[in-house]
Parts: sequence; structure tokens; C-alpha cells
Amino acid sequence: MQLGFVVEACVGNIDSALRAAISSDSDVAIVDLDLRGAMAYEVIDTLTQRGIPYIVATGAAERNIPARYQHAPRVIKPYALESLRQAMTKIGAIS
Repeated sequence: MQLGFVVEACVGNIDSALRAAISSDSDVAIVDLDLRGAMAYEVIDTLTQRGIPYIVATGAAERNIPARYQHAPRVIKPYALESLRQAMTKIGAIS
């Protein structure tokens, strides 16, 4: 809660991530792009459709992310609190 948020869900697979993206009323989401070998693009699409801002957490190089997802703020794993703070600021979650 160092940035003033409470973690609503922490999931480790694509099915759980999709359920959370569909049912959650979160203010913001941090989406690990690779969930045990499954790419989380459908999760990102669901969040976008629901109007929930998100940050992509990944170790992938930008060139390996499809162009339609490259606009999203990213934190490179492993990431530090300051990187997360900057990404949260970019999406307007904090000032």
C-alpha cells in the first residue's frame, strides 16, 4: 500500500486474470504480460473495453510486443517502486 492502493487480486494464470478483468471494479490493473506461458493480451483487451487503466509488467523487449499494446505504460521486471510510481502517474492513477 506504499502508493495508496490496496491489492484486490493477485493471480498467476490467464483464466484467473480474465475472471478478475471481467468482474473487478479496480481503479487500475498491473498486468504481467506472460502468465505461465500465456500472453495476457485478452486480459488487456477486456480491461480496455471496461475502461480500466492498466500497466504492463514484462521482461520482454518493446519490439516483441504487438504494436497495438506498445502505447501502454510499462514496468520492466523486476521493477522498483519508483518505476511503478512513474507508470501510475502516466495513466493518471496518482499525481
